[in-house]
Amino acid sequence: MEDPVHGQTGAAAVRATVEVTVRRIPAVAVTRSGSLRVRGRPEELVARDPETGQSKADRFAGLMKKYLNASVVDVFTIMVRTRENNFTSLSPASI
Repeated sequence: MEDPVHGQTGAAAVRATVEVTVRRIPAVAVTRSGSLRVRGRPEELVARDPETGQSKADRFAGLMKKYLNASVVDVFTIMVRTRENNFTSLSPASI
């Protein structure tokens, strides 16, 4: 996998496995979606706790589901917004 933004090209490129999940979502999920920024790196949000098997993103989705009284809350995007700070953008949607 080459990453020209971070200078990982050619011999500096790394091997990576990427999992992509494609789902159909109802139109209401788009109108009820939103985004927020949290402090931390994306790796910290998706890393699974060895004891519980849950990531911070999983716990966040569970808490939002409970708070919003939604049947489903899906965190479908996690990405670093800027290189200057340590914030991560989450894009959750609820149904």
